[in-house]
Amino acid sequence: MSEVKEKKVEDIKKEAEAAKKCPVNKALYYIEEFLAGPMCGKCFPCEMGCYETEVRLKNIIE
Repeated sequence: MSEVKEKKVEDIKKEAEAAKKCPVNKALYYIEEFLAGPMCGKCFPCEMGCYETEVRLKNIIE
């Protein structure tokens, strides 16, 4: 059984910089990966702010 390594914020930032050219797409990639990985979800303002940011970035891209 393979162990899945949790991404760190620095790794996500590097991946976003390398994979995306558009600043909005970079931000969306970063937020999506942050929500999927290193965000602990313990503080409500952070959790809601991140999800709200994701929704707004997706609306901009559309």
